[in-house]
Amino acid sequence: IMQGVKDAGIEENTIIIVTSEHGIPYPGSKWAVRKAGIEIPLIVYQPGTIFSGGKEEDALMSNVDILPTLLDYLALDIPSPVQGKSFIPYLTGATKQLPRNEVFGQYTRDMKRDNESRCVFDGRYWYIHYFSEGRSVDYPVDVDPVRFAAHLERCKTKGSRPFFQLYDIQNDPYQLKNVGADPKNKEIVDDLSDRLLKWMKEVDDQLINGPVSTAYYNKSISKLKNETEY
Repeated sequence: IMQGVKDAGIEENTIIIVTSEHGIPYPGSKWAVRKAGIEIPLIVYQPGTIFSGGKEEDALMSNVDILPTLLDYLALDIPSPVQGKSFIPYLTGATKQLPRNEVFGQYTRDMKRDNESRCVFDGRYWYIHYFSEGRSVDYPVDVDPVRFAAHLERCKTKGSRPFFQLYDIQNDPYQLKNVGADPKNKEIVDDLSDRLLKWMKEVDDQLINGPVSTAYYNKSISKLKNETEY
């Protein structure tokens, strides 16, 4: 692709972005808003600019930040409905203040999963709050991911899942030990849960006002009331 852009003579006027929608799916990942499923690649390249390559940043960033960053880079106004933060002042060195102190993620249940959840990560601690009942998975898992996705194989579990989980990514990068119930982490839990709730209100998360109705539920109750023929 890069060679094609160069051959077309538009290399200097083209910004190339490589990213993804989410990380890996399956147990312990996207379906439970854990690090392996939320963490994604991001490469931005344009020759002769701050995106000319060879530099790595470890600042927390979310995909919602890409649009305002590009608009700011092009010296265009950022419309008020646009979410996210511009990273241009930080990338150009105009400020040393990090644009973000945390990133958020969400998984809204469908017909197959009971992991309706939201998460917040501050660079060290990963906090997950669940909104549907489920079992605590015994990590690391030993199941075939394709068979798991097809509901032909299940993970080992170890009792009811708590309302929230907390992981110290610095000391537990694979999220194998939930430390949310440890009394010494209460202030961390309180802080991250407050941040998560604030974010949910800011983005008008539908869970604030009650459980999310699935398409299946809406069709089912409509059928029960004889409101719709299927």
